[in-house]
Amino acid sequence: MRYFVNSPWWLRAWYPSLLWHKSRNKKVVYLTFDDGPHPEITPWVLEQLRQYDFTASFFLIGDNARKYPQIAEKVREAGHLTGNHTFHHVNGWKTDLNTYLKEVIDCSPYTDPGYFRPPYGRITHRQAKEIIRNGYEVVMWDVISGDFDREATAEQCFSNVQSHLKPGSIIVFHDSEKAWPHLRETLPKTLELIREKEHHESFGLTLDMSALPIYEKFPNIIYFGKSPERDREIDLVCEMIRTASRADINSL
Repeated sequence: MRYFVNSPWWLRAWYPSLLWHKSRNKKVVYLTFDDGPHPEITPWVLEQLRQYDFTASFFLIGDNARKYPQIAEKVREAGHLTGNHTFHHVNGWKTDLNTYLKEVIDCSPYTDPGYFRPPYGRITHRQAKEIIRNGYEVVMWDVISGDFDREATAEQCFSNVQSHLKPGSIIVFHDSEKAWPHLRETLPKTLELIREKEHHESFGLTLDMSALPIYEKFPNIIYFGKSPERDREIDLVCEMIRTASRADINSL
């Protein structure tokens, strides 16, 4: 499975209007959970967060929130933010603009206003522009645990977080059945890691948003050294740009 554990600078530069991380000047990290609510896994996550007195942001699939409204309400009652993750978890690169916006609209009654995360992290520039124009912050991430990756181990998922965690990081987990085997081992270790690093406050994205920049300037030096990892990275970005461009053309 191909994905970036740590969002590279050129991807952030390709989508500069999206939120990839928050201020590096505060010793705070931001926990996020995608694809819930789930009737058993989401309450377990809430209990883990309660034990550490951390808050987080849950990006809900609208259809799941419709099926399990009591779980979605428990998330809000515990002081966490609920964000929009479309109604059916659709891939923006494979969905025309009007259909995609309808997915966002259909999900909106089940979540708090203002925050949207594209499923799979795949969104075209036109889709992002329209969603932002309608009052949403599009929230991406700079660290993904990979808990959904069945080819990975729980140890690898924890290492993904441990190796890339820094102040201001937005970290992605999933409260879903697919991620559960890795989540149940990785999340408690991550919460303990955050405490050990003295990132004591893991706030939801509602707090202090007005004081933080949407994006920061990126390095203007590109390293062209040869390595298999660099070659794979270049191949993947070329594939992403080609696919995103086709999606933009198809939505015209």
